[in-house]
Amino acid sequence: MELNKVVDFTLLNEAGQPISISDFRGKPVVIYFYPKDNTPGCTTQALQYKELYGEFQKLGVEIIGISKDGQKSHQKFKRDHDLPFTLLTDNDLNITTQLGFTGQKKVMKNSILGIIRSSIVIDEEGKLIKIFKGCKSKEDAHVVLKFLKNRLEEEKK
Repeated sequence: MELNKVVDFTLLNEAGQPISISDFRGKPVVIYFYPKDNTPGCTTQALQYKELYGEFQKLGVEIIGISKDGQKSHQKFKRDHDLPFTLLTDNDLNITTQLGFTGQKKVMKNSILGIIRSSIVIDEEGKLIKIFKGCKSKEDAHVVLKFLKNRLEEEKK
């Protein structure tokens, strides 16, 4: 996916409601892609976004998490960790693949198509302005927040 391209797609949230990225026009959006609910790395990543959620909100930024997991899994993950943001389901990995965030992974000697932990930043106009591919679960939210704060500082100049 190219930078400055308008990003829009619709996926179901944890309540089974369709959510379109265009619903968030007018405010920046961070979308983080993660492999699986309730696994150590993915839980760490989600908790980092939860911890920094107030900082993102001060900047007017919405947070969305996307994985292949279904509605019930997302509901449990969100409830267990009191996550304040929306989780979307890309069950066929269509959107994740279009963005280039899938790859072959080894699972018990089998090769499967899985999600490469990544994040994107979409600006107020719906344009893709930053891609963080292959993020580390403990650092992702901090790196993205730093990027957004730096961008805001640049805009003030």
